[in-house]
Amino acid sequence: MAKFQCGRFPHGNVPIRTTHGLVVFVDGQAVVDDPEQAAALRQVPAVFEITEDVAGGGNHGPAPATP
Repeated sequence: MAKFQCGRFPHGNVPIRTTHGLVVFVDGQAVVDDPEQAAALRQVPAVFEITEDVAGGGNHGPAPATP
């Protein structure tokens, strides 16, 4: 499971088209269970301000420990 935020559209329900289908962001947030769809969201143009919540575990396991 990967969690994403959309800085460009922080309010309402906004569908973002990816190469693996639509992802609907609700109030700027979306949770994606499909690893291919999560990878496609990482490739969305920067103008959409899509960021991934890797601190919450995201699709890449837990965040690295700080020294």
